[in-house]
Amino acid sequence: MTEGELLGEIAARCEELGLRYHHCNDARHCEGQPGWPDLEIAGRRILYRELKSEDGRASRAQLDMLGRLRRARCNVGIWRPGDWECGLIGRELKEIA
Repeated sequence: MTEGELLGEIAARCEELGLRYHHCNDARHCEGQPGWPDLEIAGRRILYRELKSEDGRASRAQLDMLGRLRRARCNVGIWRPGDWECGLIGRELKEIA
């Protein structure tokens, strides 16, 4: 499963659960500093998630931003295709729906 396919599955699940999400297709064309997570998902709480392939690595800017959000007590993390396949992503989305 590619990162794009993972995003598609997550978007569909968000729609099913009535969650709102935001994703910027190409961060080079978005305003702000680099490193902002791929997804913000809003339900009863807000999740900030970076999407990576199974062996993809977060950049220094991404790790810095995740750390800043974590220190601000935000719910942050990195999701990979294996997290979809084992049901982790579905459980986390259901928890905030």
